Amino acid sequence: MSDPTDPKTRLAQLKAEIAENIAKRAARDADRALEAEVSAAQRELADEKAITQAECEHGAVGEMLSVIRTPTHGVIIVKRPSPLVFRRFRDTATHNSEELGKLIRPSLVYPSLTQLELIFDEQPALETVVADQICALAGAGRAKIAGK
Repeated sequence: MSDPTDPKTRLAQLKAEIAENIAKRAARDADRALEAEVSAAQRELADEKAITQAECEHGAVGEMLSVIRTPTHGVIIVKRPSPLVFRRFRDTATHNSEELGKLIRPSLVYPSLTQLELIFDEQPALETVVADQICALAGAGRAKIAGK
C-alpha cells in the first residue's frame, strides 16, 4: 500500500479529487443546459400558440398586431390601439410611465397584465419598446407623436 504522506501519492489523490469535482460540475451543467432547453421549447410553444390565437382574434401581425420577443420572457403581443386611446396618448404633454401604461394596457393581447408588469419590473426598457410598437401600429412612431 502506498504511503499517504508521500508527496507523489498525495498529489495523485488531489488530482483525482479535482477531476472528480470537475466531472460532477460538468454533469450538473449538462443537466441545467437540458432543463434550459426544455424550458425554452415550452416557452416557444406557448408563444407560437399565443401568436396564432391572437391572429385569429385580432388580425395579422404587422397590420393589426405587433409581436415583441423578449430575451427571457417569451413574447409580448399588442394590438392596434383604438382611436380614442391613441388620441388620449397623443394629446398628453409627457409620455411618462403612467401615460405609457394607459396606452399599453388596453392594447395588450398577451401575456396577462400581471405577467407583463413582472417583465417590466425585470426589464423596464421594454415598456418603451412596447409603446413604440403600439404607436407604429397606429401609424406613427412615438418620437413623431412627441414632436421630436
